[in-house]
Amino acid sequence: MIETLIIFIFLFLSYFLFKILIIFQRKRKKGQVVREEGPKTHLNKSGTPTFGGVIFIISFLLVYLFLPKDSLLNNFLLFVFLQSSIGFIDDFMKVILKSPYGLIARYKLPLQFIFSIPALIYFINTKHNLILLPFTNRLIEISIPLFTGLFLFFVVGGINSFNFADGLDGLLCGLSLILLPLFIFLSNGIPNLNKILLAIFGTLISFLWFNFHPAEIFMGDTGSTFLGAFFMYLIFLFRLEILMPLILFLFGLEIVSVILQVGYFKITKKLYGEGKRIFKMAPIHHHFELMGIPEEKVTVKFWIIQIILVIITFSLIYFGGRI
Repeated sequence: MIETLIIFIFLFLSYFLFKILIIFQRKRKKGQVVREEGPKTHLNKSGTPTFGGVIFIISFLLVYLFLPKDSLLNNFLLFVFLQSSIGFIDDFMKVILKSPYGLIARYKLPLQFIFSIPALIYFINTKHNLILLPFTNRLIEISIPLFTGLFLFFVVGGINSFNFADGLDGLLCGLSLILLPLFIFLSNGIPNLNKILLAIFGTLISFLWFNFHPAEIFMGDTGSTFLGAFFMYLIFLFRLEILMPLILFLFGLEIVSVILQVGYFKITKKLYGEGKRIFKMAPIHHHFELMGIPEEKVTVKFWIIQIILVIITFSLIYFGGRI
C-alpha cells in the first residue's frame, strides 16, 4: 500500500511542478536551443521548455529528506547530484547563454570522471570489487586497480549513452520507466532505497505525460545526466556488471553509433579528402528517423525492444536465484 501511495504522491506532485515549469519558461520565452546539424524536422522544437530534469532532482531530494539517512543513500544522492550538476551547467549555457553546444566534451568528461570518485571509494569500501557471476551466486574478486578502471569507464560511458538516447520525444523517459521495475524488485530488501526508486518512477510517469510527441517540455542534459548516473549507480550496487551489455544494449548501441560515425568520418576524410558516413545520422535513432520512420514509431519500437531486454534480464536473475 505504501509503495502505491509513494508513486501517486510523486506522480501528482511532479505533474504540477512540470506544469508550473512549462508556464514559467513560456512566459519568459526560454527554451531548448536546437542544433542545426540535427534532423530538419526537429527545428520546430526550438523554444520548447526544458530543464525538466530539475524536477527529477527535487523528487529525489524530497523523498530523501523524509528517510533515515545511511551511507548508501548519502553516497547515492551525492553521486547523482554531482553528475546532474554537469548537465545543469550544460543546460544553463544552452538556454540562458544561448550556446548551441553547451559544455563541451573537453570540460564535461574530466568532471564526470572526478565526480565519480566518491561513488568509486564507497563501492571499494563495501567490497563491490567482488563481481557476481550469473547463475552461480558466486562472487569473484577483481583487483582494485582493475575495478577502478572498469568502474570509471562504464560509469562515464553509461552516463553519456543516456545523454545520446535523449534525442526523440519520450524516448529516454520511456526507456527509463521500463528499466525501473527491475531495480524496484531488486531493492525490496532495502526499504529506503526502494522508496526513492518508487518516487522517481512516479515522477517519470508524470514527465512522460508532457514529454511524449509532440513534447511540451524536455528533460535537458540535467535530466539525461541524472538518469544516467541514477541507473549506473544501481547497476554497480546490485552487481549487475556482467549483465550490463544486455540491460543497456540500446544505450550502448546509441553511443557506439556515434563513435563509429565520427571515427569513420575522420578516417575517410584523412584517406580520401572527403569524410563519409556509416549512418544517415548518429545517434542511431536519427538514422531510423531519416529513413522515413515517424519519430513516435521509432520511440515505441525502442521501448518494445527495451521491454524484451528487461524481461530476459529479469529471467536470468530470477532463475539464477537472486529474486
